Amino acid sequence: DGYGGGTANMEFQSLTGLPMYNFNDMISVLYTDVIPDMDYIPSISNVFEPENRVAIHLSNATHYSRNSVYQKLKYSKFIAISGSDDIAKETNTLGVYPSDTSTYDNILSEVDPSQSQFFSVMTMQNHGPWAATNLSDITANGEGLTSDQNASLTNYARLLNYTDSSTAEFLQKLEGID
Repeated sequence: DGYGGGTANMEFQSLTGLPMYNFNDMISVLYTDVIPDMDYIPSISNVFEPENRVAIHLSNATHYSRNSVYQKLKYSKFIAISGSDDIAKETNTLGVYPSDTSTYDNILSEVDPSQSQFFSVMTMQNHGPWAATNLSDITANGEGLTSDQNASLTNYARLLNYTDSSTAEFLQKLEGID
C-alpha cells in the first residue's frame, strides 16, 4: 500500500484468512489498526495448543506491534532479535538482514517431534534494501534500469540463490526428523 506494513499485512491475512480488501481503505497496517480492536481473532493457529504455537521473525518484535499480536494470538514463544522475551539463538547476517539459514536454524531448535506444533515464520534475508553478497557468478539486468538499479537487482537475485540453497538444506533437515 506504499506506507509500509506489507509483511505484517500478509502475516495477518495468512493467519486469519481475512483479506485486506475486506477492510476500510483508510487502514494501512492490520496489526496496528485492526487487531487491537478485535475481541476474537480467527486464526489457523487456534487449532493448536497455545504452548505449541511459535512465531519467528528475526527483526524487532515490537515492529508493527508483532509482540502484542502474537501474545493476543496466544503464542507461547515469539523469537526475534530484540523486543521479545525469546531472543533468537545465533544469527548471521546475509546482505543487510539475518540470513534465511539463521531463521531455519531457530525453527529446527524449536521443533519437538513429540508435539503437534504450529510455526508462524517470516524471513528477513530478502527484504530490501539488497546489499552486495559474494556470489559473483550471478548477475541480473533489467531493460531501462540504471546501473544502481541493476546492481540492486543483481544483489536481490544473489540473495534468492542463497534462499534456494538454504531452503533445500532446511527441508532436508526437516525430512530427517522423526
